[in-house]
Amino acid sequence: MKNRDVRVINQIENFNVKINNCGVDRHSYLLSENPSIHHYGFFAIYDGTGSYILNGKTFPIKKGDVCYIPRGMPYATKSDVDAPFKLYYLAFNSPDGPSLMSRMGFSIDSPVISTESDYVKKKLAAIFKLLSYDSFNRVMKANMVLFEIFYYFFKRNKANDKINTDKNRYVKIAEDIIQQNYTTNISVDTIAKHLHLNRTYLSHLFVSIKGLSIKQYLTAFRIEKAMDLLHEGKLTIAQIAQEVGFNDSVNFYRQFKKLNYVSPKQFQQNLKNDKGRIQRDEDRLKLLKSVYDKEN
Repeated sequence: MKNRDVRVINQIENFNVKINNCGVDRHSYLLSENPSIHHYGFFAIYDGTGSYILNGKTFPIKKGDVCYIPRGMPYATKSDVDAPFKLYYLAFNSPDGPSLMSRMGFSIDSPVISTESDYVKKKLAAIFKLLSYDSFNRVMKANMVLFEIFYYFFKRNKANDKINTDKNRYVKIAEDIIQQNYTTNISVDTIAKHLHLNRTYLSHLFVSIKGLSIKQYLTAFRIEKAMDLLHEGKLTIAQIAQEVGFNDSVNFYRQFKKLNYVSPKQFQQNLKNDKGRIQRDEDRLKLLKSVYDKEN
């Protein structure tokens, strides 16, 4: 039988990880300001609420949250008065620390991940118990449990990447539907039905990614097309309103003025004035050129 082997291609440099310390902390204080550490670390809240302060930013944290502690950066935790923190923490050394934490989904700007589970807490508790007795076998097992935590976050981060990709794809399709059907009586319900999504979910998705509602996007797109037609000057304002999907001329006027601060009629007049000014400037330049040519 022919020998077969599998080459590992997609990996970080050497995956050399050593646990430095692991512990449990039950806050009896409101504010804990901590100096920078010389390792990479994270802690898992298993009870209480409060805030995590890192790089000048404050992040609300609660039970189930896991917080990243970057190497060389001071940080602070602040418990709520009536709900002090209970947490497990762990610090490790690795030449690939930044890459590991990034693959887990952490960054300095997003140092908190909500798990809504006690999985990480249980794993850290197991590491803490193993390291309570100093032996080679226990240290080896503790490192294996740490790799299970890494793998948990790797899978979770990959799944979130797929979810975000799907979300962006839905929004892009919704945009395409609007751009191809803006002249018709299209609605949010029509788009949601086409995508086989709940109307409320699609609306929330669109706002979270585009920063405006589907209805606002549709209106803005229609007004933009109306401006193009006003530039052409071939149709009346009433005809343009119909052409871009407005069945109500009054609503068209209102939406146009809301976005452009002038009415369609005034916008059209401004275009004529601009064209007249441009034509006068061109005629003046032609006259000056002819005079210059005669003198020379």
